[in-house]
Amino acid sequence: MTGESLGDVTFGSKTSEYFQREIHLPFFRHHLKGAPDPELPEAYVFETGSNMWKKYDDWPPAEAMAKRLYLRADDALSFDAPSLLEAHDSYAM
Repeated sequence: MTGESLGDVTFGSKTSEYFQREIHLPFFRHHLKGAPDPELPEAYVFETGSNMWKKYDDWPPAEAMAKRLYLRADDALSFDAPSLLEAHDSYAM
């Protein structure tokens, strides 16, 4: 598994291989084998829109904005609040 896709979505790069090589392996080499500190950022994030890995020294990043997500009756998430007629106060799993 290379992480090039998830279902029908193709990322354009081998995200899993990058994660293992650039993040996972340096972390474990340092913490388990005493290799030099890889000085990893606070967060490494793969941004699916741009298909790029981003590094952040703080998490969440300063430019992040809180947004509400709503669970809709059709098992979907939405940024739009349901109307009073659509609103539910319980869900079956």
